[in-house]
Amino acid sequence: MPDSLTEDGLQIKTLPEIQQEMIAALKETYGDDINVDPNSPDGQLVNIFAQAAIDSRELLKKVYDSFDVHQAQGRVLDQRVALGGIKRKAASFSFASVEVTVDREVQLQGLDGSKGEISPSIPNLFTVKDASGTEYYLLSSVTLPSPPVVAPPTPSDPDAVVDPDALTLLQEWERTKELVQTKYNEEYARYLEAVSQVTSVEDWDTTDLPIAPVLPPILYLPSPDPAADEDPDAEGDSVPEREPSAPTKTHSLYFRAAPIGKKETLANTITESVTIIAGVESVNNRSKAPIQGEDEETDAILKRRFARSSSISAQGYLEGIQSQIEALPQVDTVRVYENDTSEYHTFASDGSGDEQSPHSIWVIVRGSREDSGISTPQTGEGTETQGDTINSLVRSLKEETKESIAQILYEFKPAGTGMYVVPSPTEKVGTEKILRPNSQYFVARWNEAIERSLYLQMDIRLRADRGEETTLSEQNIVKLKESFVGVAGGERLQWELGQNAGIDDVYSFLSRKHPKYRITKVLFSKEKDADPYTLSLVPAKKNEIFTLSQEGITINGI
Repeated sequence: MPDSLTEDGLQIKTLPEIQQEMIAALKETYGDDINVDPNSPDGQLVNIFAQAAIDSRELLKKVYDSFDVHQAQGRVLDQRVALGGIKRKAASFSFASVEVTVDREVQLQGLDGSKGEISPSIPNLFTVKDASGTEYYLLSSVTLPSPPVVAPPTPSDPDAVVDPDALTLLQEWERTKELVQTKYNEEYARYLEAVSQVTSVEDWDTTDLPIAPVLPPILYLPSPDPAADEDPDAEGDSVPEREPSAPTKTHSLYFRAAPIGKKETLANTITESVTIIAGVESVNNRSKAPIQGEDEETDAILKRRFARSSSISAQGYLEGIQSQIEALPQVDTVRVYENDTSEYHTFASDGSGDEQSPHSIWVIVRGSREDSGISTPQTGEGTETQGDTINSLVRSLKEETKESIAQILYEFKPAGTGMYVVPSPTEKVGTEKILRPNSQYFVARWNEAIERSLYLQMDIRLRADRGEETTLSEQNIVKLKESFVGVAGGERLQWELGQNAGIDDVYSFLSRKHPKYRITKVLFSKEKDADPYTLSLVPAKKNEIFTLSQEGITINGI
């Protein structure tokens, strides 16, 4: 086939065709008896030139094909979809609150004006890392003051006689410590609640961020020596004075993950200092990262969104509503369902049990984690707190995003069609009013998606033909959990909005990512302490999306 550009596109010669053309030209010049076998000097020279020729043609073919959105990749795809007004959703950083304990005045270097740089070149940048090796940079430079010297309590009068009927020094110390601990726990709980209300990444650069309470000295100083409460007469009826303990002070500072993208960091895992600074005693994160980053939108998802964008100019169609809302920068996923009958429609085929009212559309919106706040549903029902793990979360939309959604529904919703929302106080409902030209209000209504934690129990073993090991080590189990939730980036086990969870999803993910392992049993549950877990399909409501975390995965090596 000759090289040509026709109505069928760019056609190029194949490698055998190029080789035969070159061999024919050599024989025409030097005669038919020339040796052009593959192992001969002339045959090897033909292969070298032919390979160079086919490489150039294949490169040209790729450039030509990249003008088709469905075949373009990477940054070239970004250029193609931009012609349709579509922009790839960028990755974002994760942020964590870390407690830094010092025993003297310390100066720590932060990112300061380089908060958005992926690989900042800042000398002595204070860096810590978690158990999986993910590094975190200090956001802003800070000078931590020297902690005060605090000694354990002693009697005000050194010559005072100890009353045998009164509380001993050790008992008084322990009682006071218990009261202080209770108060500190209450203050820290209020701090965690305040952190959860941070609505965007930009908020982490402001000066009014919630500050973690300082750990009172009594909680980390050693208890008094019990021997002091023995026979008072042995020491002249008085309690000996105590030597002051080495003082320390804990400060809560904000750090940014070094790699961009989704990085899940569990509580009490950021415990190692990469940058060694004299005076820094320890580091620790008492809670999960309150703001998790997002991976860059993949080519496949971007192409699907571009395909739907052609419906943006449509009037009265579900695709038009979905495409318009999905194009908003603060929106991650949108689903629009329609019931054009005069009866309630039950989604029985997928097992969700959801119902939709007659002659209505049902709009479900999931906000982007980077541009939204994280909050629990409107009531405590349906939520479960396990330490820092919340069973269900809602990505609350910003006010300007709600106004844009309402405007789209006002312009695109067909006349006479209602807007259905789940009639339950535990569901997140978005409402917004728009003033019509006739001075009446149009009220837009939709559901905001709920992230529902999914819990897995799995029996996994090494395949007999893939290694000598017969059982999984604890290190293997930890790496498998990290792979399922995408700690190191890349593909992770995930579901789309309203998608049911089944064993096929788990099997196919493990076979792609870790072919040397074999799953022998998978059990699911929506509740961590459910008994028993189920082996069957786990149905998701239309406004739910299942999420995984490391603490929600149990792997038994067999």
